[in-house]
Amino acid sequence: MTDPRQSNLDPDALVSALTPREYEIAVLIADGLSNQQIAGRLVLTAGTVANHVAHVLAKLGVDSRVQVAVEVVRHQSRAQSSSVLALLERLREVRRASLEQALQHATDVLASTFAADKVDAFLVDSQGLVLVAVGTSRTPMGQRERELGLDVLPLSSGGRAAWVFHERRSFRTGHAEADELEVPGIRHALGVRSTMAVPLEVTAQSRGVLLVSSARPEHFSAAQLHLLQFVAYWVGLVAHEQGDADDQPA
Repeated sequence: MTDPRQSNLDPDALVSALTPREYEIAVLIADGLSNQQIAGRLVLTAGTVANHVAHVLAKLGVDSRVQVAVEVVRHQSRAQSSSVLALLERLREVRRASLEQALQHATDVLASTFAADKVDAFLVDSQGLVLVAVGTSRTPMGQRERELGLDVLPLSSGGRAAWVFHERRSFRTGHAEADELEVPGIRHALGVRSTMAVPLEVTAQSRGVLLVSSARPEHFSAAQLHLLQFVAYWVGLVAHEQGDADDQPA
């Protein structure tokens, strides 16, 4: 299949390459909707949606939903979406990786994208008792986190990561030091001041949290949290497609 980074398809020609219905479905794919969700949104059968998705992949010369999202983002706004496009393209660089390798790659990419001191991809363990950082950015704060044992957080007292997991809601703060729910070691020993965290789903049985941290107060904006919510879906999909979905943390 053609690599979209080297595709001859002009971003502005995307609409003409697809039928109106196919373009509509491509946009919903980029928004992170599954075939079932698209079927419900457009009042179509799942089989009809699957056929449209197959046509979209064929016409764009790509072989994954992540690549469809890249093309849609490229078309919608080259300037405003440049960071999203670069992020998606870098995330799909992983080929035939394990789950751990895919999530490690994702955390390194996100640390660079958000100028963060640390990014974690936590997944719940098979017993459902703790969150394990399957991927942690290779940054000084990420290394320090592992040294302190803060890469494994109990679901019963795991601070904001556990809260996001339980509530399935996103969270952002620019003053983590004042957040009494946060784990003391994260606030004091790591010196985290700004946090963004969103739910992460690799499979229905493999859920967790994507956590982005900075030592600088008020480092992350609401727009960046929205972007993190957008890419969390694609991080999960990349990990599921490229990695071994059965490779659960012990």
